[in-house]
Amino acid sequence: MDSESDSSAIDLEVEGGDADNSLSSFMSSNSSDECIVTAGDMTKEIAELKEILSNNPFDYNKNCEYIEILQKKKMHAEMRIAMDSMNKMYPLTEEMWLKWIKVEKKGLASTSDRDYIKSLLERGTKEYISPLLWLEYCQFAIGDMGQPNGKEYVRSVYERAIDNVGLHVTKGKLIWDSYVEFEKIILSSFQPIVGSVPSQESLEREKNQEQRLMRIFKRQLAVPLTSMETTMTEYIELISTETVDENVTKSYTTALKALEDRLGIEQEINRLKTEQTPTLTVYRDKYIPLELNGGNPSRIICVYERAVCENCLEPSLWKSYAKYIETKLKDIDLATSVYHRAVKNCPWDASLWVTILRSCKPLDRDNIYNQVSVVLSTSTKYGFTDVKNCLDVWDAALDVLQLEILDWSEENEQVLQMREILQKAIDYITSKYPPGSLETYHCRIQRRWARLELTKLNNLAAYQTLWRSILSTTLRDNAHMWLEYIRLISNYVDLESIRKTYQEAIVALTKHPDQNPYVLAEAWIDFERFNGTMTTIIAAENKCRTRCSKVKRVNPVAIAKSKKGNVNIKKGNPTNSNKIPLRNNKKYVLEKPVAKIVQVPTPPAEVEEAMLVSPNKDSTNKRKATDDVIHSGTKKLAVVNESAPQCEQKEEDERTVFLSNLSFTAPEESIHTLLKECGNILSIRFGGFVKKKMSIKHKGFAYVTFSEESGVENALKLDRCLLNGRPVYISPYGKKIKAFKYSNELDKNKLYVRNLNSKTDKEGLQRVFDKFGELVDVRLVMRRDGTSKGIAYIEYANVDDATKALLETNKTEIDGNKVVVALSDPSKRTIKEGVDSATSAIKEMAVDKEPSRSGGHGVSRGQRTQLAAWVPRCIAVGKGRTGNVETMDVQSTDDKTERPESASLGIMKSNEDFRKLLGI
Repeated sequence: MDSESDSSAIDLEVEGGDADNSLSSFMSSNSSDECIVTAGDMTKEIAELKEILSNNPFDYNKNCEYIEILQKKKMHAEMRIAMDSMNKMYPLTEEMWLKWIKVEKKGLASTSDRDYIKSLLERGTKEYISPLLWLEYCQFAIGDMGQPNGKEYVRSVYERAIDNVGLHVTKGKLIWDSYVEFEKIILSSFQPIVGSVPSQESLEREKNQEQRLMRIFKRQLAVPLTSMETTMTEYIELISTETVDENVTKSYTTALKALEDRLGIEQEINRLKTEQTPTLTVYRDKYIPLELNGGNPSRIICVYERAVCENCLEPSLWKSYAKYIETKLKDIDLATSVYHRAVKNCPWDASLWVTILRSCKPLDRDNIYNQVSVVLSTSTKYGFTDVKNCLDVWDAALDVLQLEILDWSEENEQVLQMREILQKAIDYITSKYPPGSLETYHCRIQRRWARLELTKLNNLAAYQTLWRSILSTTLRDNAHMWLEYIRLISNYVDLESIRKTYQEAIVALTKHPDQNPYVLAEAWIDFERFNGTMTTIIAAENKCRTRCSKVKRVNPVAIAKSKKGNVNIKKGNPTNSNKIPLRNNKKYVLEKPVAKIVQVPTPPAEVEEAMLVSPNKDSTNKRKATDDVIHSGTKKLAVVNESAPQCEQKEEDERTVFLSNLSFTAPEESIHTLLKECGNILSIRFGGFVKKKMSIKHKGFAYVTFSEESGVENALKLDRCLLNGRPVYISPYGKKIKAFKYSNELDKNKLYVRNLNSKTDKEGLQRVFDKFGELVDVRLVMRRDGTSKGIAYIEYANVDDATKALLETNKTEIDGNKVVVALSDPSKRTIKEGVDSATSAIKEMAVDKEPSRSGGHGVSRGQRTQLAAWVPRCIAVGKGRTGNVETMDVQSTDDKTERPESASLGIMKSNEDFRKLLGI
């Protein structure tokens, strides 16, 4: 109901005292279309909704539709069952409670019926703050005036209503006025009949009732409520004196000032409600801080209740409310009840379920298991979109049960219950989530179970069985899993068993090139040093060296970058080495040469100018040195002038942008057309050319220099725009900018959509999702070639719209594909940390393997064969194998320590070692 209909209904109730009148207009408006819909159509729709709800009872919208049709059909018994079933899963709104109570009041026939309605009112008033529902409760309680102690019962209901909603600034006056009217009716019953002489007892009762009424007025005048002036006028009429008590005046003045501080916020909240805009920001940033500064717990609780009622799908608000009760009021029971209400509104938030599990009270050892089981059963019915959230809930349940076990023995029932929960957790996650979900989080449930079996129950067989099941998955390739298994088992088995486990682990890791077995090799060698003999140490070193040499070598350039003083041998970039590395017979630009003449083949006429331009940002002067080109036959010599001022280079670099992911056939004209609006273009240079068959194509990247720096700023705004059907990446030239990263936290405003049709475009997605609320952004994930990956992110302005879209679009068809929609919660990337070698034996492993053909900056096949003849046999590596020139060059520039002259088998030699050996 809107605010106007609310106020009119309230006026009818206060004046006439009939609760049914408040809802008659609402019920008639809802059933105005009843004559249009035929009974047959309704029956068919009821059957369809029943089938849908039998498959998915948690569909909130379908539950509401089902209840609405039952009401129109006047199927009150079925409506009662439907409302009760829905209320077990979700809290009902104020409007739905009032509907239900009105229907029940129509069939009121006995005392048991009245008790049932009272129970409904009790349930409804506990879910949300609701002045209208409390007013309905108070007026319904007046019907018990004829019962013993009926008057005191009605007053107790009014007092409870005052405690719950009497501080509501805009609607609290309804309860106060109703309370005053009730007491005035009682006062009038004590007044004598006209013409009769009142007794002393009657006069005493009348005086007491007047004092009670005045006390109510004084309490109301001390609370900041709307229309306080009217209340003050009524109070003056009651006391029949010209002067008002000084304390009452002081309280009234203070309340008026407090009302002025809150009226602006109340008006803003009403405006947002009228516009159907969330009020969360107003409560969180203005209203709640205002009441917290006031320090009145009752007012703080009231404003929190209003905030969670109007923004019930915001978990952070519920958590803030419960935290205030826990930390400031120290009321654990009240905080627990808030958490229980929160999970009915936000069942997807795992942290709320975790808090509830940790608040389970161990009244007795048997009861704690039942409490945990109920919470787990309820939370898993709702389900979690992310397996991590699900694991957090199961872990919390296991924490509670584990801490309550005092007797760790096989016969203890609590131990059996613990094992039962562990097995349920594994079975649930395996059945509800994609394969490999447990392995993604390192099988932490199984690892916990195994550790309990070994450390608490001394069950070595169960521990080994569980760990074998873990190591039979993809975690077999994880060195840290093997080390954890070995560390725990080392106190329970003999040394030979541990040694065999190390051997099995090193073999398992080296079968997979992605893994780094060196950390495990170091652990094995350390184990042998402290527990083995010289023979076992040497055997372990040889085994590790042999197995680790079979692991694919990491690119030497990547190794160099990960160390201090790295050697950057990327083409076109400066290097701190004075040597010229070779690759495919092409020279590389050096850092600070005095003057170099670079001999290159003569290119075709159409690309001659582009070939003269180097992509190196430190060689801007080379792009200007066209006058220094000397032609000689079929060759040309480009003289590089290294004395150009650095300030000129920097200035031109700041006016240059770098374009990548270009189509190999994209002409210079297409780039000029794309960027001509950004500013005056001085030059467009492609980074290089490749000859393919009878044509020459560029390598897909280019440099564009503008006459002004503003051209760079305008060009960067076109980043990822399409050119020839491909997104073009535009970035500042020569600057390392921090790459933009999307949030990897749970975002309830953003939806993740997958399994989209490759033909679905951004406009099509906007048409589908725009009808659920205001869209902030629609992002369709694209490949480098401009085609869709079938993934999109839909961001809404508020959580309510996102939740509605999630419920309505999940597993529906878009352009013929059945899409999956979920809240955006990207997993964090796992950072693989490299482990430096600690022993010389491990260092030998790192050099006992040739680099891959594609990695690093090594020499070509023909050059490697020719150089092999010049390597002295005394330092040759392995049997009939030559040293790796590429590896020697990197090590010589990276390792600044002096190497010994006597070379052991497998260690590569530096250039200085060659000079000493050859006597140069």
